[in-house]
Amino acid sequence: MQKVLGDNMNDAKVETPDASAVEAEILEEDVPYSVKRTRRISDMIDYAVSLISGEWLLSSVGLSNGGSVIVLRALFVALWVLLLVMPASLAVKDLLDPARGGTFDGNRLIQYMAHHLTAAAVVFGSVYTALYARFAAQWRYLADVYNKIKEAEVKYSTQPDAAERLAEWKAGFAEDAEELHLATKKIFAQVIRTWLVRPEVKNAFVRYTEGGESRYQKLMKNVLWAVRIDAENPYRRRRPSGD
Repeated sequence: MQKVLGDNMNDAKVETPDASAVEAEILEEDVPYSVKRTRRISDMIDYAVSLISGEWLLSSVGLSNGGSVIVLRALFVALWVLLLVMPASLAVKDLLDPARGGTFDGNRLIQYMAHHLTAAAVVFGSVYTALYARFAAQWRYLADVYNKIKEAEVKYSTQPDAAERLAEWKAGFAEDAEELHLATKKIFAQVIRTWLVRPEVKNAFVRYTEGGESRYQKLMKNVLWAVRIDAENPYRRRRPSGD
């Protein structure tokens, strides 16, 4: 029985098609409508959330996440509420009030906004707290991954294929740091620069990361310039690493 199972397993290994060939065959068919629809809806939601929450400061402008950016994003959302949501709510009230007749009164709008400044302040504080909590969790995650990699280097350095596995892990660390908009933060940029210049880590990054070589070159350029600017700017050297 064991021999039969062994023969079947060997046959299965021999007959297993190449993964890329299977993918190519499947992708020759039309894109499923459900995938296109859900992806389109998801992209629209992501765009709206990015616009309203100031996420574009990270994804489009390219700023690193931190205390300063969080303040900007919280202020941006508070201004959305003060300059758009509150006037819109007053306009709706005026439209529904027969006595107003839908007329615009600039003085009334200013008084209304001044009366609700505390609401904008509450929005600012709430958004800042939420964004900073998220930032702190992302920072702890990357720090924890780094510590685990260093621990694994000590424990498993003599194990077979340890260098390859660690290279993949380090490449994943660099990718995560970039996705979380923390790659150019001083403490992480130094680590990424040191790891990604190693051929085995570079190869793992190019192989497993979407964007491959072009993304590697872009990340390395950003990291190297961030490290140089931090080294040459005494003001930035005195700044807390979380800002």
